[in-house]
Amino acid sequence: MALRSVALLRIEKEGIDKLSLRALAQDIGVSQTTPYRHFKDKQQLLVDLASTGFELLGVYQEKAMTGKEGLAIIIEMGLAYLEFAKSNPAYYKLMYGICSLNYFSHKKLVEKSGLVFTQYIDQLKIAAKSGYLVDKEPKLLAQTLLASLHGAAAIQVLDLRPVGQYQFELCHQQFVTQTVQGIAKQPI
Repeated sequence: MALRSVALLRIEKEGIDKLSLRALAQDIGVSQTTPYRHFKDKQQLLVDLASTGFELLGVYQEKAMTGKEGLAIIIEMGLAYLEFAKSNPAYYKLMYGICSLNYFSHKKLVEKSGLVFTQYIDQLKIAAKSGYLVDKEPKLLAQTLLASLHGAAAIQVLDLRPVGQYQFELCHQQFVTQTVQGIAKQPI
């Protein structure tokens, strides 16, 4: 739907707080009431967009897992996470609460994010059974890994790098490999 696409563009350019259904209607050339036929309010639109973002991240993750095995899958999933955040900053900001979206009050968001988290847990369980990982609960390892990835993605999406510093994107491979190294039994 054009409304969603224009909303994402507005979020990227102006931020979430300045987004309004009326302005979106004007952008796409429809009456100011038309968006309300699809979404009861701005919050519902944001939840819908964030849910779509989790689905898209899941696709990035699935693609990253294809044809890989062992720790290579975990590394590729981490790289896919960072690539998703870089390529989809508006989705990322909505998905991970860098806005006024009350995440846990929306069952749909909790469910969609849980599917992405489960992808990590499942792959970590496989890696653990194969002897690649330290002896820790896969859920704890997934939380550790995702916290590191989320921090790196937030630096990138919010442009929090110190002025004049390196281009963080060039360090993705090393960052993800070092992060996975922290949960691996043997050196990578």
